[in-house]
Amino acid sequence: MGPGTRQRLCNVASACAGRDRPSAARLQALVDQHADCHGCTFYRAEAVPPHWGSPDWPDTYEGGRWGPPYALVQGGLSARGAAEPPRVPREDNPVVRRGMAAWAGGGSGPAFFIALADHPEWGRGHTVFADAVTEDIAALERILALPTKTTPGKIPITNLVTPVPFTLERV
Repeated sequence: MGPGTRQRLCNVASACAGRDRPSAARLQALVDQHADCHGCTFYRAEAVPPHWGSPDWPDTYEGGRWGPPYALVQGGLSARGAAEPPRVPREDNPVVRRGMAAWAGGGSGPAFFIALADHPEWGRGHTVFADAVTEDIAALERILALPTKTTPGKIPITNLVTPVPFTLERV
């Protein structure tokens, strides 16, 4: 998968179907209004480090058992020139597990991430709105192989050199 490749976002519409939750309704509104999602991209890609979850590693911002890197692919649902559906409050959620899609920062979008490992260290701090299907996890893992650059700081963040655009689809 290279620059310019458009990727389906984890069947999120079907993953949300039947869920009576504000985040599911918000995502469905995005799909209904802006399925082409011009401007939607995956822009952050952080691999699962080999020591992930090991009790032999200390928990520090410099690189403990839970990262960095943080075992996720992050993106944004920002359709250029489109009205954004109303924000929703943070919902009661499960602990984030591999394959779950959640709003980043505990908010309600448009930034979201898909976990590539279990994240017990985050507790229930993120609103989970979908689950990735198996074939989409493989596509997300291919994104990890693309060129990245790390932004230094107290918490380093690994971004893609060239963001990967995607579209939304109702399935």
